[in-house]
Amino acid sequence: MLFTCLIPMLFSVLILAAHFLRTGPMILAMLCLAVPLTLFVRRIWALRLVQLFLLLGAAEWVRTLIVLVRDRQAQGEPWLRLAIILGAVAAFTAGAAFILQARKVRDHYGAAPGGAPTRR
Repeated sequence: MLFTCLIPMLFSVLILAAHFLRTGPMILAMLCLAVPLTLFVRRIWALRLVQLFLLLGAAEWVRTLIVLVRDRQAQGEPWLRLAIILGAVAAFTAGAAFILQARKVRDHYGAAPGGAPTRR
């Protein structure tokens, strides 16, 4: 079950890395691939870092959606399909962050149900 909760996160960071590889500095693409590696540290801060990264990734997809839709509208080209696809990608990326809130994942990283870390 733990691995199945991590699959959307892995898919999201790979797509985000491809986005930055195409449009941004190479360092951002490498960061996308490196951040999930922090999950090998079984601490709650590592989980929260990945969740924050995914939420920032979703915000990047929304920013990209706005920029590209404005460009398409300015050129008089169709933009609705673009908006739907990028909106779905942004929602999937944000959803991957929330999937990491599953009890099995939180327990694996040492978070008690109330949010306080457990003793090991």
